[in-house]
Amino acid sequence: MIFFLLLFIANLSNLKAQYDPLIHSSKLWSVVSIHCLPTGNSYTSTYYSIEGDTVLEGKSYQVLNFTTDPNLEEWLIWGYLREDTISRQVFFRGVYPEAEGLIYDFSLQAGDTVKILNYYLSDDTIKLPVQQVTEEFFAGKLRKRIALVNPEFEQTEIWYEGIGSLWGLTNSGVAFYSAACGSEELLCYSFSGNTLYLNNLYASCYFAPTAIEDQPAFTEMSIFPNPCQDWFLINTSLSGSFSVSVYNSMGVQLLRIDNWKPGQRLDISTLKSGIYFVLIENSSGSHIMKIVKT
Repeated sequence: MIFFLLLFIANLSNLKAQYDPLIHSSKLWSVVSIHCLPTGNSYTSTYYSIEGDTVLEGKSYQVLNFTTDPNLEEWLIWGYLREDTISRQVFFRGVYPEAEGLIYDFSLQAGDTVKILNYYLSDDTIKLPVQQVTEEFFAGKLRKRIALVNPEFEQTEIWYEGIGSLWGLTNSGVAFYSAACGSEELLCYSFSGNTLYLNNLYASCYFAPTAIEDQPAFTEMSIFPNPCQDWFLINTSLSGSFSVSVYNSMGVQLLRIDNWKPGQRLDISTLKSGIYFVLIENSSGSHIMKIVKT
């Protein structure tokens, strides 16, 4: 009897969550972007995967790729990830700037304060206190769950070990900022082709770029080149003048040009590499398109 009791206790101890590294080539994340634009909300999504090794300034990284293609083709480099499985810390280095920062620390305990340097969001160090640390069965296995809170705005951010933030894989620290019109959320998480998490607010792991209040002629518009670097053109058979606005993935307007005419280049050389959304408007309607700046 004592033997079976000891065996039962041993089995219970084995239920404790084992560390699940974030970086793994079999993992796939989908992130939905919610855009608050003048004509209403729009939803788009981006896939992220990890494939390939590289060494930068003497440090070994895994390549983080992204695509907006539902067929998971035409991948581009989003940045580079490095994980220390002993300290359970994850570092991200974007394509620009060429510097890395801590984006996750899965060794945190309640009462700690984490210092995040996420160049995707800001060049400044983000400090967030840890409100709660628990273990929860999530996305197919028992995982460490870390709740961080921004006391000023009462905004909470949730991390799951092996998956990252529920705000999106590279959005750790976004709770530091006040709520704005527009946001990103983890949409889906898959391992080896099996979807283990689907955000219950949505019915699909993919949102195609959609037009808002489109007139038929607007759907003939296209952007060239795309991906682009310092500039792009909008190809259209329409005449007249338009207003063109560029938004980031959080729905913040970064550029606006009034009285734009077809054939005129749009300069985006001051923007960082990433995904942006272009809103074209005139008195007849509006249209939104996604662009990728490399």
